[in-house]
Amino acid sequence: MPQSGSHYEVLGRQSSSWTVQRVCDDKQSAIDSASSLFKELSLKAVKVLEVSYEGEEPGFKDKEVYFDGERNPPKSGNSDIELIQPICKQASDLYRLRSRRAMYNLLKNPLGGWRILPLELLYHAENLQRLNDAGQILQGAVQKVAISQIPKTGQKVNERVLELYSYVNEVLKELKNQRQKDDFIIIEDDNLEELFEAAKETKDIEGAFMTAFCRYLHPLKSLDEKFEKILQLIEDNDDPDVLGFLDKFLADFLHGTDRVKTLTGDSENLGEGILRILDVALGEAKPTADSHPKLPRIVELLKRRQLAQTQQALVHKVTTTIKGNASFVRNDPFKSVMYHKRILERMTLKDGSHIGGQEIADALKVRCERLTGSTSIAEFLAGFDEPLDRVDRLADIASGLIGNANMRTIANYILPIIEAPYSVQQIIDSGADNVLTLKKLSSLQRKIRRAGFQDFFASRMALQLDEIGLQIYEGKGLEGQFVRDVPNQIERGLQLLRLVMEGAFSEPEVTNRLRAFAKSSIMSVDFMAALKEQAGGGAGNASVLKEFTELLQRTRIDR
Repeated sequence: MPQSGSHYEVLGRQSSSWTVQRVCDDKQSAIDSASSLFKELSLKAVKVLEVSYEGEEPGFKDKEVYFDGERNPPKSGNSDIELIQPICKQASDLYRLRSRRAMYNLLKNPLGGWRILPLELLYHAENLQRLNDAGQILQGAVQKVAISQIPKTGQKVNERVLELYSYVNEVLKELKNQRQKDDFIIIEDDNLEELFEAAKETKDIEGAFMTAFCRYLHPLKSLDEKFEKILQLIEDNDDPDVLGFLDKFLADFLHGTDRVKTLTGDSENLGEGILRILDVALGEAKPTADSHPKLPRIVELLKRRQLAQTQQALVHKVTTTIKGNASFVRNDPFKSVMYHKRILERMTLKDGSHIGGQEIADALKVRCERLTGSTSIAEFLAGFDEPLDRVDRLADIASGLIGNANMRTIANYILPIIEAPYSVQQIIDSGADNVLTLKKLSSLQRKIRRAGFQDFFASRMALQLDEIGLQIYEGKGLEGQFVRDVPNQIERGLQLLRLVMEGAFSEPEVTNRLRAFAKSSIMSVDFMAALKEQAGGGAGNASVLKEFTELLQRTRIDR
């Protein structure tokens, strides 16, 4: 097998991470593809990497040979401060879901103490006035937002602070004017459809409805009561407009982990919890013993796409969890790895897009990257001393990873094991049962092909495993071993046919050698004579002939 070679990977960057778009054999084709993709896909940047594998110092190495587009922006002095989004440009932006989520995170303690949601802060004058009067709380929150956003807005901190205060004051002024006019709509008998009809008579339908509804919730003494009330109203109402308003309140509740668990039910580990939330967001979850009784109704509406903000809140919860450091399975990194691909498959829609957008897929890739470092791999391989056992373990790890770069890293660990002369000799000499070793090589070959490696790596590893198998087949004199171990010609022929049918040996070379040996064995004069003699026997021999006929049909080895 060749011990060196190279190919060219075309990578594109849409947001913050690079994705392999194509793999080419020559440099110019790769550059042409990169140039075309840059225009066709509206990518922020493209690059071409020359990826080489050198036998003298095993390992993949890459170097950039082409680049077009935006380089990653330089880190500013505030690069260690996470951006708090969205960047509001007018007072109405404060009502958006992402703005309310930021309010929840920044004002979690006061909101919890006052037992209100961000929406109740924005649509109830007394609540917003209370926050405004608690100067240090509001000041601290506004300053955090301003400091995080100035690298994007280009303003000075004090300018952004004053701008944000002006938005808050604008909302508060409108609420005070409404309170002075005392023209609030009253909800009677929980009839939200009547409330909506009344709101339609005003200039600001949403403002009138939401203000009235927040005043309606005000007497409830706890967030638990409010949560149950929202779920009950969602159960009782079918009007799309009413459900649209209730959707916003439910989304506000789901900013917190506890409410998500109350709705979806608990899970045995974090990985299963993420899959469960995705099932709910997709409208596919089934009720469980500890899920909320109203979950089936929520799932039904999510499936009908009538709870858009609730779905966004659930997906955001998944995204933030994936971006965190908590293990999917506590104290078991290997089992944790297996969840990455399952999560990606669950969030992938029929058109190939993701329910959480590219951000959630990128977060999974970054998490996988943390698990492919040398320290993590050493931990995964602890106790796996035999070369093929290590390859098997690495292939299992690869089956749970996503991202071409991460798969290439695992290939970079596998190839030195199966290509270094010392390791190859250790594999050849490792087993007393040569057939079992050949079967293991075949099993590994299939596992590697299923794991999701790029074709270049999968082919290289599969062919090298076949090369090792061929050395065992020839060097250990496997055909002579079959003759010695199974002197009965009919039984030997059946055994060889069974091995062919099972695909027991690696492809293509070892399987081809096995097929040729099996064919020569069953087509020999001695075998045919023995088969003819056995055909004249009793009923017991009929089963042998039947199996022989079936094996011929299934292997097509006589053609």
